Amino acid sequence: MKRFILTALFLPVTLAGNAQAQVLPAQQVTFESLLGPRTPGGFTLPPEITGLLGSDDLSRTWTGTETLSDVLWLGDLHGSLAPGQFTLNRISTLTGLDLETVSLDSLALLEWQTLGDLVTAMPGLASVQSGSVPVVRDVLTSSGPPTNNQARLGDLVQSPSVAALPLASVDLSAYNLSDLTGLADTPLQNFRDFERTPLSGVPGLSSVPLDQFPGAVNLPAPTPAIVDIVFSDAEGDIQRAISGSYEEGFAVPCQTNCAHIELGAPFEGAQWISGLSQQVRGGHGVLGQVNNGLEPTGRHPFGDAFKVAVLETDEATGTAETGLFFRFCIERQFLDLGCTPYFIGPVPWLPVSEEGLALL
Repeated sequence: MKRFILTALFLPVTLAGNAQAQVLPAQQVTFESLLGPRTPGGFTLPPEITGLLGSDDLSRTWTGTETLSDVLWLGDLHGSLAPGQFTLNRISTLTGLDLETVSLDSLALLEWQTLGDLVTAMPGLASVQSGSVPVVRDVLTSSGPPTNNQARLGDLVQSPSVAALPLASVDLSAYNLSDLTGLADTPLQNFRDFERTPLSGVPGLSSVPLDQFPGAVNLPAPTPAIVDIVFSDAEGDIQRAISGSYEEGFAVPCQTNCAHIELGAPFEGAQWISGLSQQVRGGHGVLGQVNNGLEPTGRHPFGDAFKVAVLETDEATGTAETGLFFRFCIERQFLDLGCTPYFIGPVPWLPVSEEGLALL
């Protein structure tokens, strides 16, 4: 499969002097087409957060060999892309995926749902006879004493023991998505802990063009700027920075070891500091404590779904690598834990060179 570096998501441009740059219209850019992180990484939540959540289900690691869709979770795209608003039927319409051929275990979030969770996520199930939904019927049958197949599921889950029965108590691969009435029309965000679902755990999602995500209509268009000079980390006392974070602003100065790129028109003399040279405050809420509350300095040309950072700079060749960093959020009506700093990455992005363009 050909993989592209995401170049100009909503503003296709040709980059002068950069043979690696691809001009891709937004409708061709998908998470499936992007490279995953090339180095190992991961994080463990501090005890005070796992104690609040009652589990450590949000910690994760990656080896640097996975696809981006295996590394990223739905909660990493919280904000401007809003993947939780998707339904499976909408994804099917956008990608041509035949949901009749997809098994229930392909939707990873069902692994940790209970019968009570299902009724909460899909209120229409409350009035359905339990015996008319194959997977529900079989979960009830496998749980022990027989139940009345004519009983409404909403009545059955009034019993705490029934409400706590996990869907994963049966082999979900034996059922199709259509075997769970209403599932394909239910927004992903209706399900408990949907945020920890890998993108690869939602059938067809990795093939959806980024400009078709629910929140994409609100994304800003990036501004192109000329890259004037690439500097190594021998530089210091940078006072005209245009990089930083939402928490510190985007003019955070750098004192020592400040690798950066200096821009020309229309930002003459502005300096974008390397995220390898400078960490800045990031995140908010309880999850803002993760990674010691720090993230690489950078910018947000495409909104808050991810951050772009300058990485390695090569003064001799006049080139610099850049990468994308993501965050993880849980911001619900009754559970607002905020967001981690943008530190999940880096995901390879657009290399820049002197006399070429950078997107701000």
